[in-house]
Amino acid sequence: DDLNQHNDAYPLARPSEAAAIATLQHEDEIRARAKQLRLWTEALAAQLRELGIRTYPTETYFFLADFAPYDAAALAGHLKAQNILVKPLNDPRLGAGYMRVTTALPEDNARFIAVLEALL
Repeated sequence: DDLNQHNDAYPLARPSEAAAIATLQHEDEIRARAKQLRLWTEALAAQLRELGIRTYPTETYFFLADFAPYDAAALAGHLKAQNILVKPLNDPRLGAGYMRVTTALPEDNARFIAVLEALL
């Protein structure tokens, strides 16, 4: 209540508060999960590099990838038809090949790579 009364610009929702408290109560588990996500992210980026896709370093569970000469929006459309969601950036400064790739479970990442291999 005190936070909501004194923070008019960004009042906290109860679910956000509960998530923050749960995170603090399970910090070791959260850190372990974050480490696992980083390993999966690194593995996925390495698999994309094996396909000739340029990837950029990250400290998160998602990363920037350059699929040039392929058009990222077109690839994303084909992937979406296979229930795989990626985010083409559509940024003219970067070029048409760039997209954000977010890691998932290893089996989902493997399916993404398999579908992508067929598309490329």
